Amino acid sequence: KRQHLQLSIDKIKLPPPFDILSFFELRCSRFTMTDESLSCDDGDAKIISPWLDAPAIRVNFQLSKTKNSLTLDNVRFAGGSLLLTLQYDKGQWRSQLTAQHLPAKSLLTMAKIQKIAASGGNIDIRAEAHGRGTTLDDLQANIDIRQLDAQTADGRYAAEKLDLHARLQGGIVENHWQGHHEVQIRRGALYIDPVYIIAGGQALELQTNAKWLPQTRQLFLDAVQFTHPGLGQAT
Repeated sequence: KRQHLQLSIDKIKLPPPFDILSFFELRCSRFTMTDESLSCDDGDAKIISPWLDAPAIRVNFQLSKTKNSLTLDNVRFAGGSLLLTLQYDKGQWRSQLTAQHLPAKSLLTMAKIQKIAASGGNIDIRAEAHGRGTTLDDLQANIDIRQLDAQTADGRYAAEKLDLHARLQGGIVENHWQGHHEVQIRRGALYIDPVYIIAGGQALELQTNAKWLPQTRQLFLDAVQFTHPGLGQAT
């Protein structure tokens, strides 16, 4: 039987990093509850947080003993927008994220990264991941950075009006990250002490196969290929 649901929490206190939430309200236009499942269709959530530009979020979810799903849409986050989908089915999970027009300056502030300062630039992210339990089997992400102006505190790295596209594919293999990464520098300038790189009419490309060992914080590059339209290719 379908019915309406309204849930409101006037004051909420959560541990970091979730302590940025101070109010929560959920309304479901179509709400269904049985002995085996719970679902909310055409739901609207209201969440008060300093990182949300508008509190209203569209929500859909289905919960059961073996299969669960959650969709959050129209999330106005840190100056941009998010669409997040989570699915769980018999021990296997899958997530999808679409983020548009996220200001680089706001993301650095939120992540509390103080060694990098950004004065301009927006970021788009399209990512999908799946795994089982706490294991990440596969992650695929496409990241577009536009008009980035940023610099590290020590001045060793800097970007000026940088347009960059990155593609990442990988997963956790024997407790370490292993993946393939592609980066295209399409426009702008990038300074990596002591090298100054300017991208003109053709994109500069960098491809790597890498392993990251979190226990020892070691990065291994199995293969590196750099392509410069004016100079050629290096591996």
